Amino acid sequence: MNIYSRITAVTIALFWLTCLCSSCFAQHTDTYNSHDHDEEEMYNWDIKKDGFIIFASGTMWGGSHVLKNNADKINTQDLMTLDRNNVWVFDRGATNNYSKSADKVSDYMLFTMPILPFLHYFEGRCWHEGEAVVGMLVETFFLTDGVVNMLKAAAKRFRPFTYNPDVPDNEKLTRGSRYSFVSGHTSTTAAMGFFSAQVFSDFHPDSKLNPY
Repeated sequence: MNIYSRITAVTIALFWLTCLCSSCFAQHTDTYNSHDHDEEEMYNWDIKKDGFIIFASGTMWGGSHVLKNNADKINTQDLMTLDRNNVWVFDRGATNNYSKSADKVSDYMLFTMPILPFLHYFEGRCWHEGEAVVGMLVETFFLTDGVVNMLKAAAKRFRPFTYNPDVPDNEKLTRGSRYSFVSGHTSTTAAMGFFSAQVFSDFHPDSKLNPY
C-alpha cells in the first residue's frame, strides 16, 4: 500500500471515528446533563460560524489535493540533472539517508497521532463538549493538511533520496518524490499532538502532567 492509499485510509478512519464519537456524544450528554454541575463550557462552539469554517477549510483541503495531483511530477530527465552538490550545505547530509525502517516508524507516528485527541472522550467533561472538540479537530486537520498540500504543489522540491545514487530509479520515480517541502508527516503529527495537548490542558489546568 503506497503512502497515498494509507493517508486515504487514515482520513476515512478519522471520519468514521468522528461520526462515532459525535453519535456517542449525543447520547452521553443527556446522561451528563442529568447530574448537577456548575462548570461553564470551555469552548464557545457556534454551529453556524464553525460549520462555515469546516466547510471552507474542507473545500480548501479538497482543492489542495487537486493542486498537488496536477503539479509537475519527477521524470527520468530530472534524475539526470540532480546533483547533491547543488543542495544547500546544511541539507546535503540528508541526501545520504535512505532507510525503509525509519520510513515505517514515521508512518506509524503519523497514523496513530490523529487517534490521540479521541482519548479525551474517556472523561465526562469532554463528552459534554464533544461536538466542539470534534469540530476543532476536523478544522485543524483540514487547515493543516490543506496548507501542506498547497506548499508541496508550489515548491515541488525533490526529496533527499532522489539525489542518492544508491537508491534505485524506480523508487525515485514514485509519485511523491517531488513533495519534499513541507513535511506532511511532521505537520500532521505536530498539529494533532499540539491539539490534543491543548485540549488536555484546557480541561485540566492544574494537572501536574501539563508540562509534559
